[in-house]
Amino acid sequence: MNVLRAIASMAVCIVHLHYFIGLNAYPVSKLLTYGQQGVAIFFVVSGFIIPYSLWNSNYTIRNFFRYLARRSLRIDPPVLAIIMITILITHEFNIVRILYNIFYLVPFSDSYKWYNGVFWTLGIEFQFYLIIGLTIGLIINKNIKVIVFFILLISMTGYFIQLKNNYGFILHSAHYFGFGILTLLIYKKRISILYGHILLFGLCFFLSCSISILTGCIGYFSALAILHLSFRNIITDYFGRISYSLYLTHPLAGFYLADYLKHFQLNIYLLILILVILCTLIANLFYAAIERPALKFSKRISIKNG
Repeated sequence: MNVLRAIASMAVCIVHLHYFIGLNAYPVSKLLTYGQQGVAIFFVVSGFIIPYSLWNSNYTIRNFFRYLARRSLRIDPPVLAIIMITILITHEFNIVRILYNIFYLVPFSDSYKWYNGVFWTLGIEFQFYLIIGLTIGLIINKNIKVIVFFILLISMTGYFIQLKNNYGFILHSAHYFGFGILTLLIYKKRISILYGHILLFGLCFFLSCSISILTGCIGYFSALAILHLSFRNIITDYFGRISYSLYLTHPLAGFYLADYLKHFQLNIYLLILILVILCTLIANLFYAAIERPALKFSKRISIKNG
């Protein structure tokens, strides 16, 4: 899992950095822009890991608010820290805008924007937390054929349901979460490996034909990696651990660092390497100061039964 987190966070970081320094004018830009698919990988991982953790905790819906509090304490303190840092730099203080960001309500507004461009994905993640917290009992206990039918139905149709601010709502990305949940059903042996792989490939084929080959393949190969890619090493563990901090901090840190380092007229490929290293160091500091304490504090809230 850390491998996917490491790849996803670094891919998103690089794709943003290459825009900040003007690398989009170079031929390599077309390749680097695929880094934005790191967001899709994060969604597949969440589609697997969040219900997996609830399943292993013998979670029931009576612990729904404790579960939300735990997720909030895990996710929100770093978000609030980024908002405060952004306000200190830009002086764009607006209490209503802050509240819309903290409670992930920006997709419901025409007046307020995210303080950080990557927050839109956290809004979708939070929508998933709400949905899975209310439905995980059905996924675990109800007729598996009915569950699979609804997972496939939502995964195949959600993208095509048009809503205002479409990208801000989970339906637009439902297929990625669907890949993650199907992977969980295989992992937990609620469906056989053969049947599960047929479902994953079928969903991949449908999305490849109806949306794009890249959409289908990103979800499919991310699911396969969760099931079959189990190696770990110090590098993937490190980047997996700081992946959330890197994801949150790199837009702000990368933008201002790039603006400063441009004055040194460095080779552009050397410049992006230096930026990646500096953004990683900043993410490490942010993890130690903000994310790790939030993670430890969130673990004090138990959602286990029995």
